[in-house]
Amino acid sequence: MKPFYDNDIHSLSWSLLGHDSNNEKFVNYNVNVLTRKGVISVVLVTDPKNLAADRKVLTSSILPKLQVKAGERYEEYNSKTDKLAEYGLSGLILGGAGLAVAKKVGLIGLLLVFLKKFGVILVAGLAALWRFLRGKKKKAAAAEQAAEARAAEARAAELTAAGSDGPAADATAQDAATAPGPSADPGAPADARTHGGSGADPALEPEHSRSEAAPASESGTGRTPLTDEDSLRKPDRPEDPDKSK
Repeated sequence: MKPFYDNDIHSLSWSLLGHDSNNEKFVNYNVNVLTRKGVISVVLVTDPKNLAADRKVLTSSILPKLQVKAGERYEEYNSKTDKLAEYGLSGLILGGAGLAVAKKVGLIGLLLVFLKKFGVILVAGLAALWRFLRGKKKKAAAAEQAAEARAAEARAAELTAAGSDGPAADATAQDAATAPGPSADPGAPADARTHGGSGADPALEPEHSRSEAAPASESGTGRTPLTDEDSLRKPDRPEDPDKSK
């Protein structure tokens, strides 16, 4: 219902339609009775289908019984001594005294300025956040690319190392296994090649090594060969049997 003012009882009435948590509609019917120094508020809460009947009861049976004591009635207002409200009937509907105080101290203007600045700050903050997130994403992508490049270089180095140590290394090992010793002489006697493992020339050995070496036995006889001194010595012969007799 639209607001209306009753000059007979100096009251301002209006209604608001709302709904509860169950989506059931209800009506707040407001009546503000003006006095010399303030307002008396009467609120009727009902459902839309009963609004007309309940409103009739309120205006015909309840409000007429509302009595304002002498000296406090609206019509007893004295412009010389009484203060005049800084808000009209519209202000009374919108919030009354609270709206007047806010208007007086400039809170509405401050609120508008704050909302304006806050909106600008909010936009700037969102822009900064967006730049930060984009920069972080770019850094992460660059780090990932660098890691992939390092991994590729490592794989290439491993493949190169594997190629250099493969067939060539095997061929070197085979050559080392089949090649003769560093000082072996194919024409030297078997014992010179096998015994001692050095294959050294006897002529190059020291004198004491040759003299102290044990003479080799004659092949298959087990006898020691004669030296020059032994060849000049007369052989021992058995005694003549006739001389012994």
